[in-house]
Amino acid sequence: TDGLSALKTLIDAIPTTMVGTNNAALASVLGALATGAATGAVTSSDEVMAYVKQLVTNSRRVVHHMDFWSEIDDIITLDATAGDETLPPVTVAGIPSGAVVLRVIVILSIGSFEDTSGSENKFVLNGTEHIQVDKTGGTYIDAIKLINNMWLTGASGVRGGLVMIGDIDVASEVDGDDTYEFKIENADVTAASLLLRDVQVGLRVYFTLE
Repeated sequence: TDGLSALKTLIDAIPTTMVGTNNAALASVLGALATGAATGAVTSSDEVMAYVKQLVTNSRRVVHHMDFWSEIDDIITLDATAGDETLPPVTVAGIPSGAVVLRVIVILSIGSFEDTSGSENKFVLNGTEHIQVDKTGGTYIDAIKLINNMWLTGASGVRGGLVMIGDIDVASEVDGDDTYEFKIENADVTAASLLLRDVQVGLRVYFTLE
């Protein structure tokens, strides 16, 4: 309580001329006072400002995240011929100015799978296929690793979808506001055709403000 009382006394002593001080003026005041980490009781205006600056600095170090999603593509068809399959693009907009991007992951949501071949169907791994991302006009990089025999669907069957969350950091390519493209690399399945219904792609961007 002694500290709070001292803080109130100091606040009450702030000149009324400081009311409405603009950011530049306030920054000059903060910069003119002690910059070290605040410790101990509040006993001076320098100590008050040290606490304030410490709070501001810590708040800028907090890790934030924002999610961005594509439009939904109602049907993507995979067949028995290997080839890149385009996924819907994502537009990233509104990352705060000056933000430092720390990590970005890709999320793929598929509403359901449907086989129209009359045979059991599943993904065929021809190498090390991935869901890939690139900035428009850039170079595709790996985002979600795919495995052999995934998306198994019974003959003429329909099965529930899933959400795949990548564990590969793609911040080297997804580095700010822009439009990003996605594809299933070298995609093919055991029988023609496997339908991916209600497909949506997302980006989760982690950042700090310093």
